[in-house]
Amino acid sequence: MRARPVSKIPLQIPTIEFTNPTGLFGAKQSVNNCFAANVAKKTMPADLSPWSCDLETTPNGDPATNGTLVGILLKLQGENQRHVQRGQSVPPPQPTMPRPCHGAPPSPLCR
Repeated sequence: MRARPVSKIPLQIPTIEFTNPTGLFGAKQSVNNCFAANVAKKTMPADLSPWSCDLETTPNGDPATNGTLVGILLKLQGENQRHVQRGQSVPPPQPTMPRPCHGAPPSPLCR
């Protein structure tokens, strides 16, 4: 068995880690896009053995799983877009940093 790089592109979401093991779009099989030594309570699809790093190529995911993943990502994207972002308040003067904004570019925190 020859050594092969492991491709992992995780998207961290509170209690879920999404990794795209294959192209969601297109019919090509992937090369060097595999799972090895991962630990997870639940995966989608349940059987990741077709994406073993011992194989020459890995398949595209099945349409049902891909559709489920895209649906989850769109739901999370919508939730994120409804989230109102709030900046942090200006910190009080710091004894070790009497002039924390000295030399910093103008911003809401450093005027």
